[in-house]
Amino acid sequence: AEARQALLLGRRLSGPGHLTLFGELGVYRLIFAAESLPELGDLYQQTLGGLIAYDKQNNAGLVSTLNAFFTANGSPKEAAERLGVHRNTVLYRLDRIREITGYDLEDSGVRMRLHLALHIHLALGEVVGAPLG
Repeated sequence: AEARQALLLGRRLSGPGHLTLFGELGVYRLIFAAESLPELGDLYQQTLGGLIAYDKQNNAGLVSTLNAFFTANGSPKEAAERLGVHRNTVLYRLDRIREITGYDLEDSGVRMRLHLALHIHLALGEVVGAPLG
């Protein structure tokens, strides 16, 4: 089971051919362990569900922008470079995220919850109710 989880997550995060060891999964180990708990899906849906639905309907790239923003440690400039878009595009998308969700992205608790929901999305998105993307 551990090897399967590492293989599955390695493919999702890094593409085929990438070796991921179970010990390197970090927070994903907790997510996989809690996969069957309804609270995990509830947290995911309550935190990201509206944003994912908006993205799906409008092809807005907000979830990928939020993920790039967190991966870039909150730097819009670096997030823009990761996404291959202009910095102003990232700033606009972050404003849209704030408008759609009502979340204050400067609040550390909100950021932690969003970041956790993004990790759930990457690990289990298809399982908890939304396609990966």
